[in-house]
Amino acid sequence: PFHENHLDEWMGVQVKSASRQFGNAYTFSGTFGYSGLSVLLVALDESLLWVIPGHVIDVSTIAVRSGNRWDAYRSSWNDLAVLLDESWSSSGRYLRKPLETWDTPRARQHQVGLLGQRFGMDFFRRIGLSVATPFVENGPYDMIIDGKIFVQNKTTGALKSTSGGYSVKLCRASGREVRRPYD
Repeated sequence: PFHENHLDEWMGVQVKSASRQFGNAYTFSGTFGYSGLSVLLVALDESLLWVIPGHVIDVSTIAVRSGNRWDAYRSSWNDLAVLLDESWSSSGRYLRKPLETWDTPRARQHQVGLLGQRFGMDFFRRIGLSVATPFVENGPYDMIIDGKIFVQNKTTGALKSTSGGYSVKLCRASGREVRRPYD
């Protein structure tokens, strides 16, 4: 929390990133539905930042071009703490929730995935191994066992009625369900 008198009250921040510009725009998908949160758009190749109040986003994909409506939200990394503190001060506009609420995914398949990861981590710890999670989510691995074994979790919660078994895809999804093998 930003202030000590709010012990378990947290403001939501959604971060979207683009690795580089395509054409003359940085494109960020999945941007709609974050009313009550601050949305940070990050251009990784040039370390650019845009801080947008979630309630003003009315599209599912934002293409930031020089001088367009979204570029007006460009911010300096040096100002980020001040901008987030201002958001925190606008308590009626930004949601404040306990950390556990923000930590719980909204989509059912992500909830199942998180449960599977927690089960796996608990299993490895019970047999005496150390378990860590990577700093960056959605990478090629989800946990690190004993500092040297990299594990990718695959979890399903739905029984396939036609075969009577479970099905798990052993590849990565990116963008619009484009699947590619792990490196």
